[in-house]
Amino acid sequence: MPDPRSDEVSDPSDLSERYGSTSPRQRVIATVLIVVVAVSSVGFVGWTALFHSTPEVQSRMTYFDFPDDRTAVARLTVVRDTPDTIATCLLRAVSEDFAIVGETEITVTTGPTTQAVEVEIPTERRATTVTTDGCTSNDQQRPR
Repeated sequence: MPDPRSDEVSDPSDLSERYGSTSPRQRVIATVLIVVVAVSSVGFVGWTALFHSTPEVQSRMTYFDFPDDRTAVARLTVVRDTPDTIATCLLRAVSEDFAIVGETEITVTTGPTTQAVEVEIPTERRATTVTTDGCTSNDQQRPR
């Protein structure tokens, strides 16, 4: 029986004879497939980042107030790519118990590309805040 501490090294070809080895052709095909998947993944991530970083329409709430129990007033700043872009924005008045007590949709069709729009929202009872998911356009269905 050979001593396990001996300096003999087993022949590396024993493993390839026992388990087989991949052919050079298989290695080339695997490498090409990995490169194609990696390049297409990087391209997709780049396209997605560029597409979502340049929306046609953006909005932000800059002010809201409640002059009485049946009215909420909000100021929304809408930024459009071009003056021809039609922006549709949904605003909701919310009460203290988080119920939606008023809702209105506005459409911005004319004016400069950046404009502040003041909106009056009729409410069924006293509101405590006004929210918006953002604005959409014909080519941008996700509110921003």
